[in-house]
Amino acid sequence: DPSVLNPAARADITMLPAPVFLAEAGGIGHTYLPADVDGVVRTNLAAVRVGASLVPSLSAVITSRALGVSPNEMIFHSNNALTMGTRRTPLDSSQQSRPRYFPPSGVQAFQHYPYWQVLSGGVPKGQLRDKVVLIGLMNSDSADDSVATPVSKSTPPVVAIASAVS
Repeated sequence: DPSVLNPAARADITMLPAPVFLAEAGGIGHTYLPADVDGVVRTNLAAVRVGASLVPSLSAVITSRALGVSPNEMIFHSNNALTMGTRRTPLDSSQQSRPRYFPPSGVQAFQHYPYWQVLSGGVPKGQLRDKVVLIGLMNSDSADDSVATPVSKSTPPVVAIASAVS
């Protein structure tokens, strides 16, 4: 729906993925995590406007793929909703959803494994089978590599994106 473009946040593409990834990617999405006035990320910007197009968030692309829907088949509606196959997600007028954020550690956290452990075969294959797997930094010492969410003052962006996927 073209009317969805007007209220969507505007963005510029600052860096494209490497050509090898573009050739093989099942979808491409933005990773912008806008914070509220108090510095806390509470929403997922489901799409941004780049020129005359909407670019979905990486979490929306991952969700659509997990549902067996091509990112090109996602529908952003003028009545503030995103449809991916049979799943309909409510959005606000700025194309934002309100995911349930999960903490980076603890009982409710997503399971995570060191990358080297997966590559070396230290994680049983069944642990990852039929799962959505995200790869990202989990324990950076830099404040620039984390965002504040409602559940943690220091959430790795990969956990914030995973929360929006779930």
